[in-house]
Amino acid sequence: MDRRWYGVLDCGWLHIIRSWTDRCIFQLKVRTTAPHHVIKTWMSRDKRRYRNAGTTQEIGRLNQAIDEILTTEGESLFREQAIDFWQWH
Repeated sequence: MDRRWYGVLDCGWLHIIRSWTDRCIFQLKVRTTAPHHVIKTWMSRDKRRYRNAGTTQEIGRLNQAIDEILTTEGESLFREQAIDFWQWH
């Protein structure tokens, strides 16, 4: 099965990256101490890099990406690497 998404946690931000293009599409600012929760969200709206379907559909896509990252068996979909500025702006 092709992996569509992977995640990088950097300075409290979870960057959710499209594996085919290595572009960051979603970012979640995560509280790193208990209780853990999302503080802030960001989504790419650059139509030159990513075609979005609208807010409601994108929330569904974000949930699917998170599910894929967290439920993939036998393989870590979190990569330990720095995010280049151009990938998400």
